[in-house]
Amino acid sequence: HWHTLPPMSNARSRHASIHHNQHLYVIGGRDGQSLLNSVETLDMVGLQWSHLPPLPYPLRWSYPVIVSNELCVLGG
Repeated sequence: HWHTLPPMSNARSRHASIHHNQHLYVIGGRDGQSLLNSVETLDMVGLQWSHLPPLPYPLRWSYPVIVSNELCVLGG
C-alpha cells in the first residue's frame, strides 16, 4: 500500500536513506546540478521535514547505518 509523503526541501537523486525510531533520514545525493551535503529527516508521525546539521562534504551513493542509536554514514 503506497502513501504520498510531504515533499523534501531539496529534490535529490543518488541519496542514501534509512528509517529509524519513526524518522526517515535522507542523506546527501545530487540535485541535478551538484552534489549535496544536506541531511533531512521526516517525522513519520507528524509528517514534518526538518534539516539536520550538514555533512562535512557532499556525498552520493553512501550507506547509512544505525550504531548504538546513532546515525553513521559510510562511503560515498
